[in-house]
Amino acid sequence: MNLFNKLLPVKEISMKKLSFLVLAAIILLLLTAPMAASENNSATIDPSTSTFDKKLSEQENVTTTITWNDAENVTLIEVDGSPLENNTDYKITDDDDSNATLIILKEYLSEQDTGNIDFSIFFNVGDSSTFTITIEDSTESATIAPSTSTFDKKLSEQENVTTTITWNDAENVTLIEVDGSPLENNTDYKITDDDDSNATLIILKEYLSEQDTGNIDFSIFFNVGDFSTFTITIEDSTPKPATIEPTNANFDRDKPEDLITVITWNDAENVTLIEVDGSPLENNTDYKITDDDGSTATLTILKEYLNKQDTGDIELLIDFDIGEAKFTITIHPKGYSTGNRIWDADHNLSLKYEWNAKSFSGFYYDLDTGMSSESMTIELLDYNNRRVDDGNLRYITEPVMTGFEYGGFGDYQVIGFMADRYFAGYTAANTTFLNRDVSMMADGQLSKVLIDTDDRRSVFTGSSLVLEDGYVINIVEIDVSGDRVFLTLSRDGREVDSAILSSGDIYVYERDIGHTDDVPVIAARISSVFRGTETNAVFIEGIFQISDDYVSIEQGEKFGRMEISSISETSIEMRNDGSFNLRQGTTIDIMGDLKFIVADSGTIRFAPFVDITEPGVHEIRGTVAENEGLTWTPLNFEGFYYDIDEGLMTESLELDYSGRSVGDGDLRYETVPALVSFEQSNFGSYEVIGFMAEKYFAGYTAANTTFLNRDVSMMADGQLSKVLLDNDNRRTLYTGSSLVLEEGYVLRIQEIDLDGNNVLVSLTKDGSEVDSYAIVGAGQNYVYERDLGSADDVPIIIVKIDSIFRGTETNAIFIGGIFQISDDYQLIETGDKFGKMEVDSITENRIVMTNDGGFSLSRGSTIDIMGDIKFKVADDHPDVRYYPFVERTIAGDSLDLDMPSTAVMDSTLTITVTSRGAGVEDVNVRFGGENIGTTDRDGELRYIPTEAGTFTVEAQKTGYISATGNVEVISPDDEDRMMSIEVSPETIYEGSSMEIRIVTAIGAEPMEGVEVFYDGNSMGLTDEDGTVDPRTAREPGMHKITAYKEGYLEAERNIEVIALEADFEFSNLVISPEEVRQGRDVTISVDVENTGTAEGEYNVDLMINGNVTDTKLISLGVGNSTTLEFVHTAGEPGNYTVNVNGLEGTFEVIEGRSIFWYVLGVLIIAGAAGTAYMFTAGGWTVEMLRARLMELTSQISEMIDQIRSR
Repeated sequence: MNLFNKLLPVKEISMKKLSFLVLAAIILLLLTAPMAASENNSATIDPSTSTFDKKLSEQENVTTTITWNDAENVTLIEVDGSPLENNTDYKITDDDDSNATLIILKEYLSEQDTGNIDFSIFFNVGDSSTFTITIEDSTESATIAPSTSTFDKKLSEQENVTTTITWNDAENVTLIEVDGSPLENNTDYKITDDDDSNATLIILKEYLSEQDTGNIDFSIFFNVGDFSTFTITIEDSTPKPATIEPTNANFDRDKPEDLITVITWNDAENVTLIEVDGSPLENNTDYKITDDDGSTATLTILKEYLNKQDTGDIELLIDFDIGEAKFTITIHPKGYSTGNRIWDADHNLSLKYEWNAKSFSGFYYDLDTGMSSESMTIELLDYNNRRVDDGNLRYITEPVMTGFEYGGFGDYQVIGFMADRYFAGYTAANTTFLNRDVSMMADGQLSKVLIDTDDRRSVFTGSSLVLEDGYVINIVEIDVSGDRVFLTLSRDGREVDSAILSSGDIYVYERDIGHTDDVPVIAARISSVFRGTETNAVFIEGIFQISDDYVSIEQGEKFGRMEISSISETSIEMRNDGSFNLRQGTTIDIMGDLKFIVADSGTIRFAPFVDITEPGVHEIRGTVAENEGLTWTPLNFEGFYYDIDEGLMTESLELDYSGRSVGDGDLRYETVPALVSFEQSNFGSYEVIGFMAEKYFAGYTAANTTFLNRDVSMMADGQLSKVLLDNDNRRTLYTGSSLVLEEGYVLRIQEIDLDGNNVLVSLTKDGSEVDSYAIVGAGQNYVYERDLGSADDVPIIIVKIDSIFRGTETNAIFIGGIFQISDDYQLIETGDKFGKMEVDSITENRIVMTNDGGFSLSRGSTIDIMGDIKFKVADDHPDVRYYPFVERTIAGDSLDLDMPSTAVMDSTLTITVTSRGAGVEDVNVRFGGENIGTTDRDGELRYIPTEAGTFTVEAQKTGYISATGNVEVISPDDEDRMMSIEVSPETIYEGSSMEIRIVTAIGAEPMEGVEVFYDGNSMGLTDEDGTVDPRTAREPGMHKITAYKEGYLEAERNIEVIALEADFEFSNLVISPEEVRQGRDVTISVDVENTGTAEGEYNVDLMINGNVTDTKLISLGVGNSTTLEFVHTAGEPGNYTVNVNGLEGTFEVIEGRSIFWYVLGVLIIAGAAGTAYMFTAGGWTVEMLRARLMELTSQISEMIDQIRSR
């Protein structure tokens, strides 16, 4: 301490520095201490290398001696980082305290690959040691000989394939595999020992015969040594049979085509037989084979054969001289890809379906020529996918030549476009009134055909012939010689043309339409001109008119969902622009008036239809048949009853015929009842049946009908009633108003109770009360029952009262649905006849009828079949082309327009729309082509017109027949100066009396002192009722009535007097028998009906092969009919054509048997024998023989006459 204290001042070392030095010394001691300890000796091994032979007989454990030095034990032995396991891979045995023996076991070493293995040996102290063992293998692997071979799959050449195994150091085979797949001993191969050093490996033929041709490498593994590869080449010297491709095909009866498959001959040379279910097909009749080259040929199965086969799969077994093949053909039924209007997923129709003019009556079709223009194809994704992808609805139309109705005009080009008939052009070669071609279609334009008629019209001087689009032909004057007529053409009251024409001339009015110059839009033939002492008239026979309001058609232009994808002079193609969905229960606008109706069903079911709103009678036809019979159901005949939502159909009509003759029973009709939902779903369901293309009621069931607790079956009583009303339309009725039903029934709203909960109603029929003071609550049904034939208490009228409203000023009820059946039921019994059909059987489940007696599908005829169902037959030869049809007034309730005929500009015009006497709300109203709004709950719409003129008013609502009317809007200055001419009756026939009445245009007040002129001749002044003396309409044709009064505007009106004349219609030509022997009689009958307006006579000619052979005079009253019968004696053998007033049929005369020569031959032989006998044994003389022969000759002559007369 003293030294330390002494050193401090000398070294000037601070305490901090001293502490640092001490710390450094301590660290140095710590670092040097281990170094001293590491000087211990590590364990060592000797030797550090060795060898191991994998040959089985040479395998031994490998050892090395460990000298421990300072170590005490082995902590780890590893190879390439993988530790060895003590007592499994190695062992350590102590020799003494300083040494031990490390043993690497042969079991471990025998599993290692040849080469050097470094064993890292770690001890508890000291460094590790490395023991390197060289793995060798002096084993001699087994070998095989030969290493390759062949196998022939030809049955007669099949043998096991063998190779010899020389074992060398191996003892057995452990595995044989091909491409990693092991073979099974004793199944795929066998090994037999030859001696200790060799064995035979046998690859069995059963295994080899199943393998494909080519090389197969068999990997053979042994218990020791390398594996060997045995390569066998699989060959097949068997003659290779012929094959066909494709092996399946589809035959579509709608589009019958030959089916082909290609034969690859291989080692075959010819077809020995083709058969179906053991029945052979005939070469060149049922099929044909044509060689393509030496290796292939084309097998054609002819459509004529396929058309005769039943629907379903047929399997053709094709036998070759070497081998056989099967060709499966699926025969699809009629309607699979086209032919039906309804597409129904449940019927497994083609997903690519086509509608054309034969199957869809909305498309333009000329039955007589068979010419059609339009077609539409849809491609669906599958039977459960409602999406129609972009472009998958394709419409195409092409112009066709068609004759004018007046044949003297020639022909013109017509085209169907969006299910409407359009004019496309004239050609100089075919149109008689034009010497140049006019193609509107080439200019991207189409015009509607407005008039095409050959009706004869008479127009008197001063009167007019009203055409379409506001055009009027005015007969101004006939020259004094009566040869020529001066006429003018006006449009909307303005003169646009004039002409002087003679008898036989054609008046043609031309004008530019869009890009097309000088288009004849009106052609009218002046048949004759008449000038008399009192009457002058022009007779026009043949009128053609097209619209000058054209439709532009350019590529890319859109019509509804469709876009024009291409257009040329010869065709127009459109495809849907964008995808759309066939959503259930919807109506989809496609283009123009063409729409799709989609069933409200989980099943995809839909159909195209044309939305016809024009009131009147329309023809609804079925699919056209040509030179064949056909079966019509609601799927291909829209006239039959069908419920698309439920897919219900009940009726079918099947025809089989030969030539043009339909034999007795060849036309079969069948119908069955089905359960269908009321349109007002709260009513439940009822039994419906289609009968003769009408919807009939068959019965109610307590289980399905909500307003009835008992079953009512009319069909079980052999009775059916027409379904008159079935709708869920909402209507509004006010206290004191009435709901007009069918067959004279009227439901009157008498009173609503004070609480507004119930309504008092009464029901009348034809003005007489049949149900009085029925009380119906809101949400309830009014039900009227009555007895129908043998069925008691049948509910025939059901009206759903949705709600009742009682206000301070207005009381109303709201109706949510009506159902009504006819009380004039149809009684049906076995044997009953309906037209040509007779009831064969009737049960509560089915009605079957067949034709009673044969009839002919005569050219140009319309044949009444039963009820409203008729056949229309083309006026064509030799093809027999026809279709069934019914004529129907548009289904649904009609809208009625109530408005004045004249309105004042800038004043309110009230338009009321009703149906069955009740106002209809939400009706879309168009005025002069412009939408002016919808009706209110009372069915009223108020509108203020701002322009003068004559305007068309249209009322439209889905589910109703549209209504159309005209209103003349006048200036306020003319309000008090306008007159109107009223004429009754609306339809005026020759010889009938007509009343003319003059009234004010506004208010319809009668006007006195107005001078009235008829064709320029004064009828005198009107009386206080606004009338003049009634006039008898004597001259058929167009006449003009004019009214004059000072201070008033002149009024004009054209009327038509319809001629009273007989019009005879011929139908149902029947020839019996159709095969007759020479000299026998043929009976030819035809039905004749007078459908005209007057009684008349008609000479009917029977023409055989173009020659008149008989004539009969008939006389029929209006609406009367008769069956006219001719009897014709058959002449020389051959085929004969019968024609009665355009109806055609045929019969065949065959050669008669000559009984005379048979009888005479027998008599000669008998006579010769008898004569010889009588001369020799009977004692006859020559005189006796002569007398006897004369007697026999007389008897023979009498016998022959009797035979001939039979």
